[in-house]
Amino acid sequence: ESLGYEDIETCKTATKAWTKLQQQMFDGIISTWEMSDMTGLAFLKLVRKEDRFFDLPFLLTDSAFTKLKVVQAGQAGVSALLVEPYSVETLNNKIEQMPTLMAEVTFEQEEKSLEEGIDLIEKGEYENHCP
Repeated sequence: ESLGYEDIETCKTATKAWTKLQQQMFDGIISTWEMSDMTGLAFLKLVRKEDRFFDLPFLLTDSAFTKLKVVQAGQAGVSALLVEPYSVETLNNKIEQMPTLMAEVTFEQEEKSLEEGIDLIEKGEYENHCP
């Protein structure tokens, strides 16, 4: 809300978020990887199973992304990853990119982006990196 966005809904569990998502449409989802009832990855997969949410921007946050987590999130259809802790500016940049992130992308572009993300993680250069 401090960034000027309105109509922000927060939920403490993925189950509650899923219920809200069934009741109304949102412009995007920001989810943490670790939640009490299921992982952010499981929530992402649940969202992507619904055709109507296929292109809904989904930003996943975590304090310790590993190569495996990045690959799994990419395969599940994540729109963007954000390493915790993050600044308000970094979050705002990711949110502003979300419509672009869901634009039609070729398989080759997705594969290149995934490889670049893994490379950044391996080098430890992921913080505050925006494409």
